[in-house]
Amino acid sequence: MASQFTANPKITARVYERLKSGIKDRDDLLRLFVKDLGYERVEQPIPATKDVFGAGAVLELAQQCRPLRLACQARFEVLYTELAGDRLDYARQRSLATKLLETFPDALFVFVRASTLGDAGGAEIHLLNVKATDGKIFRRFKLGPGERYRTTAERLSLIEAADPALGPVNFLRKRRPRKRSAG
Repeated sequence: MASQFTANPKITARVYERLKSGIKDRDDLLRLFVKDLGYERVEQPIPATKDVFGAGAVLELAQQCRPLRLACQARFEVLYTELAGDRLDYARQRSLATKLLETFPDALFVFVRASTLGDAGGAEIHLLNVKATDGKIFRRFKLGPGERYRTTAERLSLIEAADPALGPVNFLRKRRPRKRSAG
């Protein structure tokens, strides 16, 4: 059975070229989401308060990295966070995303390693989508030097704002049909 979701080949090609050219900073990410995918530019800080992040380590992390709403389309948010350190560790991403999901249940999380911003080959970036099931499933796409972008471009092109029938929330939930064995 074929998947009901199909990426627009022109948008996929445009997104692929944008990714391949290197996402160097927040402005490049805005061009991707606003110009290429038709999202509304927001750039609004998310208050690093107990109301949003609770008390404890996640609040402290939020106060250090200051997450913001980068872009949106209807209820779907693109949330941006710059993380300090020598790598983009999954534990910090998971803790921030889990807490932000309480306020922004339909979101794509963009985590950038702050020290790589402006690098000629592109910044080190993780796009994180969380599928809510009985347990949360975290799906991560990596951007940066040495990464491949075909699958990422296909998935991102599915969140194009101009396709209301698809709905942006389902972009990473697309599954390729399984090939059945001939016997």
